[in-house]
Amino acid sequence: TLFPYTTLFRSRLYDAPMARMQQLLQTLGMALAQTNHEPPDHLAVQLAALAQALRQECWATVQALLVEMDWVAPFCRAMARLDGEGYYGVMAEVLSAVLGRVSIGYGTGQEER
Repeated sequence: TLFPYTTLFRSRLYDAPMARMQQLLQTLGMALAQTNHEPPDHLAVQLAALAQALRQECWATVQALLVEMDWVAPFCRAMARLDGEGYYGVMAEVLSAVLGRVSIGYGTGQEER
């Protein structure tokens, strides 16, 4: 089983990644709803923050989120291996491609051109 959390994927429960994500969410003016039971290092929360940072054109925050999400590429490879051509395996390949594209366009300083 693969868990879509930085801390669980890296076998470090509730340490620095959660605090860093909480800070990044605050930087973007975002907060988890009281009814949300996922911690800030959940993949969906990280993707929502990345989308918001891109919308706000907060390039430094985009770069920080891409660094924070460095665990996603190995997670996607593992998911693709486990699920193959199943839904999650295919979505993992799509996610990996999308994040790679975002990283090329926004994580390397190209946004300053």
